[in-house]
Amino acid sequence: MTTLSIWHNTGNIIYGLEDPRYNLIRYVGKTECCMGQRFSGHLTEAKCGKLYKKTKWINELFNLNMKPKIILLAYNIPKEKLNEEENYFMDITKEECFAFGIECVNVAKGGGGGKCKHFTKEEEEEICKEYSEHPHIHNLRAKYHSPYGRIVQILRKHGVMIKSDYRKHITPDVISMYKQGFFMDDICKKFNVSIRVIDRILKKDRISRNRLMPQNDQLALIAAYKNGIKIKDICKEFGTSIYYVLRKFGISERRLKKFI
Repeated sequence: MTTLSIWHNTGNIIYGLEDPRYNLIRYVGKTECCMGQRFSGHLTEAKCGKLYKKTKWINELFNLNMKPKIILLAYNIPKEKLNEEENYFMDITKEECFAFGIECVNVAKGGGGGKCKHFTKEEEEEICKEYSEHPHIHNLRAKYHSPYGRIVQILRKHGVMIKSDYRKHITPDVISMYKQGFFMDDICKKFNVSIRVIDRILKKDRISRNRLMPQNDQLALIAAYKNGIKIKDICKEFGTSIYYVLRKFGISERRLKKFI
């Protein structure tokens, strides 16, 4: 039994899922795809609440802040011998589990295994439509039993812009508007994204959220704050957040919190 990178083993392989509590394989499977994709599929099935012996066992591990370990058992197997090899390792696993008084979670021999699923044109169009209405790839993965990368591939094939692509698309404009002094709320409304997305863009490009202000403007802002002008009015007039300036001058933020 060999442990290798699960993301680089392609071809016809036999793998096992090991219980970390006993260092014992409790499930044997086969796949014609990347072993990492198959492993991800097992974990997704468990998180989606599917009631199989295998998923119940995986959820049991999740509740203990653990997860199974995937082990490469055999690779480069001729396609016509995949079922035979899988049954061979399944028999060994059942004997080992029985010897330790632990249940093997394979339901039956010769399962469908993990294949690179091919979608019809109608299914691909349905995936694109669902993503446009509810842009959550993880939901589509669970519904269509397909890895993340395959769903992304279908969306891009049909010209649907996913969230990460959209962030790259708007990044130059977001940075430009931010440097020009636009409010974060205005930037969010223009591009229909959350402040969290804007933060990610600025952080990735190492742009500080604390925009520098001329010394005279800082003093005027502090004076306005001390004179009791509303926080929203101050932000609107100076086009920036005042947290940075308040901290710089050591002024309490208690009054600020009262008005937010």
